Amino acid sequence: MVRLTPEASFWQDDPDTRTLSTRDAKEWMTNKEREEGQTLADFTGTTFDQAIQALRKFGGDMDKAANSLLTSATEEASDRQKDEEKLADLRRELAPMLAGPRGGSPPVIDLTGEDDELPADSTRFRATTRSPHPEWQMVPVNRAKSEDDQLKEVMQASLNDFAAEDEVVPPSEIVLREGGRPIALRAATASKAYAALVITALFSIPQVRQRCAQLQMPDVPPTSNGPDLALWHLLQTFTTLDLGKMSIHFDHEDILLNAWETVPLTQSDSVRDMSKFFLDQVVRIIQTALDAQQVEANNTPIAPKLFHFSHTKYRIPPSGPPMPLHSPSFSHIVSIHIEPHSSAGVDSTSETRLTPPISTNDLLTRLSQTLNTYCSDGSSEHQLIQRPSEVVTFEINFSSPRTSLSNASMNEDTATITQLCTFPKTIHLDQFLEGNLDLANETREEARRIGRELARRVARRAEVGGAGGAGAGETQSPLETLRSAIHYYENVAKCDSPERVAVSRSVATKLKYILKRLETEVGDLDKQIAALQAELDGLWENPELMLHPYDLRAVLVHTGLPGRKQIYSYVRDAKDMWWKSVDYSVIEVPEELVLTDLAGQHLGAGPYLLMYSRRQSESEGKEPVQWPAGFVARTEEINKTWLSALEKQPATGVGEGESDAMAMDLSP
Repeated sequence: MVRLTPEASFWQDDPDTRTLSTRDAKEWMTNKEREEGQTLADFTGTTFDQAIQALRKFGGDMDKAANSLLTSATEEASDRQKDEEKLADLRRELAPMLAGPRGGSPPVIDLTGEDDELPADSTRFRATTRSPHPEWQMVPVNRAKSEDDQLKEVMQASLNDFAAEDEVVPPSEIVLREGGRPIALRAATASKAYAALVITALFSIPQVRQRCAQLQMPDVPPTSNGPDLALWHLLQTFTTLDLGKMSIHFDHEDILLNAWETVPLTQSDSVRDMSKFFLDQVVRIIQTALDAQQVEANNTPIAPKLFHFSHTKYRIPPSGPPMPLHSPSFSHIVSIHIEPHSSAGVDSTSETRLTPPISTNDLLTRLSQTLNTYCSDGSSEHQLIQRPSEVVTFEINFSSPRTSLSNASMNEDTATITQLCTFPKTIHLDQFLEGNLDLANETREEARRIGRELARRVARRAEVGGAGGAGAGETQSPLETLRSAIHYYENVAKCDSPERVAVSRSVATKLKYILKRLETEVGDLDKQIAALQAELDGLWENPELMLHPYDLRAVLVHTGLPGRKQIYSYVRDAKDMWWKSVDYSVIEVPEELVLTDLAGQHLGAGPYLLMYSRRQSESEGKEPVQWPAGFVARTEEINKTWLSALEKQPATGVGEGESDAMAMDLSP
């Protein structure tokens, strides 16, 4: 916003500087500018004035001006609709205050209408087309930016920083793989990087490596496109990721990803949805091949499937045995919805359907809410796993609140962000198994009972002693009020006579007695709350409900911003070490970072796929993986070629072009 200085304000009344009509403005312009402006207006479907403004903004560059007008058209329409909705809401709220006297309404100045909607004698407000006068002085007015403006500026700055990424890998990054460091799989096309992360995440799961290595594949790839070719390239890549010596494996010309018909990610696509779609087809083809060749664990048909678990739905009536609602079906992924401010206790789909209270957005709490529904008539419905699989994937769907940037560092807002999504290193699926329905329901009922007792004591604790002290609210807690009153009667109250002294002492004594009782009650409440919380936390630590542990193997994360460097993964290796893969970079990270990474959650992004696998015994974990001989030979040939090139250039390493060339020469 700008304001004219008093010295220059007289120019507003000067007839020589009044607003020019469109016709006069065209005559004032040069012939070239007029022709280009008209051409630009016709091409973009905008007005002549808008075309001229865009043309001048970009210094006469027609391409940039046209791109700006075309890009902003859709955004302006959306913003206009949102502004109109906000304006309508504001008018409804202020209607009582803006209502005029009876028999008429107050005059309204409309700055949003079109010219043809205004009376002939009305003042018209529009953008000027006159040239700036050299004696005009524009003075900026200091105005505090709104939180929305700050958020938009920060997000735009982030977009500008990350939109353009360097597609060339520095030669210094292509080094010898050491210390069990995973190999980075790099897609040639940035828009397909999400699929490369899914593949490396699957490779990090021991059962996936072990069972895929048992598939019988030909030494040469199939000649036609289809599932066989996709699977052939996948196993070749798995072999390279396991036995390769180079720190980065380049999918030259997207040979692997094109075999899987990977769809490029566009700006309007969801990274989570596209990754899930890609994972679906990979899982389907692998599981189909395993079933066809019967190479599940030890070639035993009754062994758990690698990906697909069977499940069904039961209803428990108010009285009587459970009843199945539909036939069993197969799935490999469970969708979890994260909603920080959802109402605990009432299902949003019906006022009569009750769910267990929700205190946080941890994975198991949300999973229990998703699979179990409790109704007010005493009945309940349960999604139950009949036969678990080796691998279970959770899809995380965020519905994030908008967080104020100015308060982002404050405790309340930080607490909101940190509670958006948490997940454990290990989960037990026993409470969701069909065979444990009765025991799990008894445990949930006990959890609800403890939760109600805990809620009552927490509420009483807040009522008596305050939830967080005097700073937690606008009023003091009863304890602090009593302490203030005692201080007043003992140190401040006027005691100019023996009678006043006696009264003050008597009141202070009574208040101290009340304070002592309340302090004792608060102390007891604190002990009870701690005991109930400990009982609640340990409720599921029942040996009968801890027979099916699943360990976290991979986490895929999106920061919410565009670019291949804004999606990354955490994977866990056989030595219980965690590695973070971002584009071509792989670094070791502490486990705490994996379980507490909040990146992207304030933008409604964050962790979007969590992959767990059944915990293996020590002997199973050490079982060697025997890849097909043809794939091993091809990988060893690539290693020799690359090591030879590395010896020739020890100082600078091997360039990306040479690496791609080697991959191309050795690929069929």
